[in-house]
Amino acid sequence: MEIVLISDNEYFEYRPSLHGFLSKKGPAKFHRLLLSEIFKNSRVQIIIDKVIECDLSNKTITTKTGMTLSSDYLVLALGSEPAYFGIEGLQDTSFPFQTVADAQKLRTHILDIFETHCTEEKISVDCVAGLHFIVVGAGPNGVDLAGELTDFSRSLAREKGFPESFVAVDLVEGAPTVLPMMSEQVQKKVTQRLYKLGVNLLCNRQLLKQDELGIELVDMKVGTKTVIWTAGSTGNNLTTKISNITLQKKNRISVNEYLEIEEFPNCFVVGDIADTEFSGLAQTAIHNGLYVAKIINNKIQEKALAPYQSKPVAYNIGVGHGWSVMQIGNIIISGKVASYMRTIINMRYFLSILPFKKVIKMFCK
Repeated sequence: MEIVLISDNEYFEYRPSLHGFLSKKGPAKFHRLLLSEIFKNSRVQIIIDKVIECDLSNKTITTKTGMTLSSDYLVLALGSEPAYFGIEGLQDTSFPFQTVADAQKLRTHILDIFETHCTEEKISVDCVAGLHFIVVGAGPNGVDLAGELTDFSRSLAREKGFPESFVAVDLVEGAPTVLPMMSEQVQKKVTQRLYKLGVNLLCNRQLLKQDELGIELVDMKVGTKTVIWTAGSTGNNLTTKISNITLQKKNRISVNEYLEIEEFPNCFVVGDIADTEFSGLAQTAIHNGLYVAKIINNKIQEKALAPYQSKPVAYNIGVGHGWSVMQIGNIIISGKVASYMRTIINMRYFLSILPFKKVIKMFCK
């Protein structure tokens, strides 16, 4: 049996750690790992290339370099990309926050902002806008980012001998509250934590447009040079170019009870582009992958197939350094204990893909 993994990135990016790029300590050592290291001594062949065409009828894919590969079993795990909902100026002037490259670019931009604006003897309008940071979207990614950014930006101001009071971080959300998908108790805890950190919450506010001077909401304009977009994502654009499939919301592909595209046997979909319950979460993508691997193995061995069942999700959402809130069913834990548990969750995941000694070295340095 031959297993081929095609990726346009030679690294695996661990995106739950991206918020570390906007912390005083800097990014975690495990924010990305070489695929060749993860699959060392395995039967997986790695091809670094970009898939530009997918023919499900023949189970073949074509890459940017002109390579065409055929398969007996095809698994699509294309992931997601930012969705801007047609908001004027947003795609051209905001900072997305989904990849390591996004996080690196944003960190460099913020450091440049402080180099530029924290040397002036007089506070200008340009300086006020420069030190005003706006995060749009109060989902898990947004609240985590806003918390870290507040602490990071104020620490930079202190280093420059600049008044912290001139630094402002706004978190804009179209829904009435932060984390609209979570329980009221979690929303309350996170709201209190954000206020304690000094984040300005602007809920029930729709973003209308953005330009070089700032953003326009339904009831106000805000001057800023930094808008970070975390409020929307959609499936990889390649899904829109695949013939004879049914797309649901967010470019997600309809699948049957075996995560298989109904019209194309042995073509499977996992992760963010699969139209399943809890799609869009990393834990769901992992669950999808494990299930499809088992299904393919059972097909090869002509064993019985068990229908896919969604796995209940648990949340552990950071809000600033050393604090998070965790919900498993009706159990809610917040504060430092939940933050420690988040570290354990990270370690547990890496133990599933790397040797024990490697993981201990990563986390104990």
